[in-house]
Amino acid sequence: WAFFGVLSAMRAVDVLAALPEVNAQKICSCGLSWGGFLNLLFAAKERRLKAVSIIYSAAFTDESSWGRNGIASLTEQEKRDYAEKIEPKNYLSKISAPVFFTAGADDHAFSMENRRRTAAALHVPVCFSLRRSFPHANIYGFEEPESAVFCKEVLAGRLPCTLSAAREGLALRAVGAKAGSALSLVFTRGDAAALPPPEWEELPMPQGKANLPAGCTAYFIAERRRGGTQWSSPMYLAQE
Repeated sequence: WAFFGVLSAMRAVDVLAALPEVNAQKICSCGLSWGGFLNLLFAAKERRLKAVSIIYSAAFTDESSWGRNGIASLTEQEKRDYAEKIEPKNYLSKISAPVFFTAGADDHAFSMENRRRTAAALHVPVCFSLRRSFPHANIYGFEEPESAVFCKEVLAGRLPCTLSAAREGLALRAVGAKAGSALSLVFTRGDAAALPPPEWEELPMPQGKANLPAGCTAYFIAERRRGGTQWSSPMYLAQE
């Protein structure tokens, strides 16, 4: 089914590129949940894409508790085949278009650590819209404006967000935030790789500065901009 889904999407690009009203140099893709899983595979094969949006999803599913439960009924050989041939982690280095991740830290299906590892394995520019809470459902994911903003900005030759965290000891400073944005530190004292996810907390960052709370194991900086869009830094492990 994964190979069939990717081939179907590639044929869809063939059709789009052939339409006179479509600019074949400006085709982007967006996938949500398992659609995002397929979108990672698709982006690794389809070189005509200019931007890729992944909502909720991540690779390394075979290494997460939720993913392992999903393939528990397979034979041992089928599990190895899934891990070696289907899992997107094997193809991330082949993605050539910038990638955008939208997700909540409370996501029940794809862990924050899997998402961090997925982004770290890419060799292209990456942007994030991580939030403390974001319900995992089509009715929410496809209503968010950030995916469209990301694609439009990439097509214009720029990235909509390059927010990062500069750290000295326990002191954090937001780098790359837009003027007038509201910044907050989102963190957990639990295991960011766990599913169900651990509890995440959020603290304001006046002047874009904060200290890591005691016991913090992972964190990211969330940015709410004027106009309502939400962006973020990557997730960081406190031990890094």
